[in-house]
Amino acid sequence: VHILELGGLKRQYLVHVPQAYNPAKPAPVLVALHGGGGNMRLQADDGRYGLISKSESAGFLAVFPNGYSAWPGGRLATWNAGACCGSARDKGVDDVAFVRAVVADVQRRYSVDAQRVYATGMSNGGMLAHRLACEAADVFAGIAAVAGTDNTLACTPSRAIPVLHIHARDDDHVLFN
Repeated sequence: VHILELGGLKRQYLVHVPQAYNPAKPAPVLVALHGGGGNMRLQADDGRYGLISKSESAGFLAVFPNGYSAWPGGRLATWNAGACCGSARDKGVDDVAFVRAVVADVQRRYSVDAQRVYATGMSNGGMLAHRLACEAADVFAGIAAVAGTDNTLACTPSRAIPVLHIHARDDDHVLFN
């Protein structure tokens, strides 16, 4: 667990480094954002999301930040995705600055291919991925949101970046429309 202090808050994230990682060859990075009410350990659970296995087979660093939580251990965390969600939004937590700081910290610790830094997220994490596309296009090469609609309040990216949005029409938690 890595800890960063930002905006008066102690925030944390996990990193999975694949066994084939070689510091002489800069690695791509995938920042994986958990859903609202989840946490970094849930997102890093390979049985649920398969990101550790994929990191091993594809050779990328898998980074799992933890959303804002008032609970011990960072459980029941949310992301401030603009119009959503929970206490992260209500307290105006700067999650874009946090994720930027996480990427910068990972770049200090590991050899990273800065042209291949991506974000993905589930539900509320997907919503934050959309916000990162709008507000951190200088950091991310592309984003993929799963069951997370665009809840940005404004979107003026510094450049166009690829967006993959995966969503079931019958999703009863985050409505398709």
